[in-house]
Amino acid sequence: MVESILERLPNLMRAHSPKDTAIDTVALAAFQARFHSEEACADYLIAQKWPNGFICSRCSHTT
Repeated sequence: MVESILERLPNLMRAHSPKDTAIDTVALAAFQARFHSEEACADYLIAQKWPNGFICSRCSHTT
């Protein structure tokens, strides 16, 4: 899934850019290194959403 998004990235960026721009290959390489797998992406998103760990908003249970 991530690879298919990355493969389409140049076209997606061009579609939303007012002018034809080149992709910053350094930034893309850094992104690919940081989010090299679905697990790496999920870990990042979970850490951003719950920086102190998951706490249920209904019952305050933690995991």
